Amino acid sequence: ISVVVLPVMPNVGLGPWQVINPQQIWWMVVLISGLSFIGYLGVKFLGERGGVGLLALAGGLASSTAATLSFARLSRDDTGAYTAFAGGTAAAWAVMVARTTLIVAGIRPSLLPGLALPMAAMFAVAALAAVVTLWLQRRKTPAQLALPNPLDIKAALVFAGLLTAALVISRAAQEYGGQDGVLGVAAIAGTVDTDAITISMSRLQDGPDMDQVAARAIILAVITN
Repeated sequence: ISVVVLPVMPNVGLGPWQVINPQQIWWMVVLISGLSFIGYLGVKFLGERGGVGLLALAGGLASSTAATLSFARLSRDDTGAYTAFAGGTAAAWAVMVARTTLIVAGIRPSLLPGLALPMAAMFAVAALAAVVTLWLQRRKTPAQLALPNPLDIKAALVFAGLLTAALVISRAAQEYGGQDGVLGVAAIAGTVDTDAITISMSRLQDGPDMDQVAARAIILAVITN
C-alpha cells in the first residue's frame, strides 16, 4: 500500500474541478489503513483475554461498524451477556467519534472549534452508556471480534474508490447545491463510511463560511453513522 503503490501515484489534479489527486488520495488511504491496523492488531493481541471493554476500544479504532455487527451477533448467541455487548458497542461508537476528531485534527485543524462541543457531547454520551452497561455486567465476558484486515489491498482500493467518489460528489454539492447540498451528501454518505466523508469535507475550499459548513457536515455524518 505504501512502498509499492504510493510512489507511482501522480501528484496532479484530475477530473472535475481537479479534486482527484491520486497521490493525495493514496496518502489518505495509507493514513486510514495505518490507523485501522493499529486497532486490528489490538483486537488480535487481546483476543478473549481483554474482555469486552478493551476489545471494544481496539475494535472501534479498527472499524466501529464491524465491531457493532460482531457484538450484535455475540449478543444473539449469548443472551445472558447482552449488557456487556451493549456496552462494547457504545464504547466502539465513542472511539469512532474520537477517531473522526483525530483525522480532522491531522488534515484541517481549523474545523476543530466548530466540532469541539458536539463531538465532545456525543463522545460523553456514548462513553457514559459504555461505562454504565459494562459495570452492570459484573463478570468478565470473553468475546472475539470478526474484523477485515485493513491492509488488504482490496480493502484499500475500495476505500480509495469511496474517498474519490466522496471528494467529487462533495465538491459538486458545494458548487451546485451550496450548504444544503453539502449537508445532504454528508448525511447520506455517513450511513456508509465516516472516514471518507470526513476527509472529503476537510478538503472543501478554505474560508470561514466553508469551515462552518464542513464542521456541520462531519457532525451530521457521525450522527447518521
